[in-house]
Amino acid sequence: MKNIDWTEIQSIISVAKLGSLSAAARLLSVSHSTILRRIQSFEYKHRIQVFVREQQGYHLSRHGRALLQDFDQIDRFMQGLQRRVTDYDAHLQGQLTLTTTENLFGSFVKKPLLEFAKVFPSIELELMISNQLVNMDQLEADVAVRPMAELPIGYFGFPLFELVFWVYGPSDHSGEVHQQDPFDYPDWVGFSGHLASARVGQILVERLQCKPALRADSFDGVAAAAEAGLGRALLPSFIGDALPGLSRLKSIEPIFTTRVFVLAPDDLKVSRRVNALLNYLNVYFQH
Repeated sequence: MKNIDWTEIQSIISVAKLGSLSAAARLLSVSHSTILRRIQSFEYKHRIQVFVREQQGYHLSRHGRALLQDFDQIDRFMQGLQRRVTDYDAHLQGQLTLTTTENLFGSFVKKPLLEFAKVFPSIELELMISNQLVNMDQLEADVAVRPMAELPIGYFGFPLFELVFWVYGPSDHSGEVHQQDPFDYPDWVGFSGHLASARVGQILVERLQCKPALRADSFDGVAAAAEAGLGRALLPSFIGDALPGLSRLKSIEPIFTTRVFVLAPDDLKVSRRVNALLNYLNVYFQH
């Protein structure tokens, strides 16, 4: 099979159907001599005479007629493959929007998204980065990367990684005797805005015994307040562990974990741009 040259087969098929080298050369946009060279090369390599050269033109030999039956199948397969490849390439271009939060972008998805933009330069990737999570029923982007318990109805996708939430306090208080229940501490920093209605905010409301000294609508704001000594904070580990002024409370288990999904509306399942991005992120986070 390594000696099979598609251009040679294509030239044989064209000459067989058109009856002359010149007509085949015009069809394939090559020279007369190129068609002849390809046929001679095939006959020499495979030790078979494909054509009988007569004054009226080129006619298939007995062996050539037998070969052409197989070649026709190969030709139909190759033409179908070419159409699919062309169609695929035609759809791997155009605009594609993705929304995620500033924290997730900076800590997790920046690298694979920038790599994706380099691998698929014909796709015009537009990033909508904001800590204000978009209502999924009013999603203005094609693709979203966001934490959630499960995929909402009407969307497809899969989890990329998990976020682990711990209770953090100022590092200079790390020697304190810790309560059995971290929510018994008298001083806390709470959540406002979209975080108040998210799972992390709901957990804090359900378990907190005191009124927060301060509330913020971003993890960065909550972390900064906790680092300044205003109270304990419930934070994802990728934020809390990165701040030298904060430390996890000793002997405390994670409060909860949540998965971060990449998802898109069901009506975009047929979009090759969307599937290319989802598959790229999946491969990146699986390694």
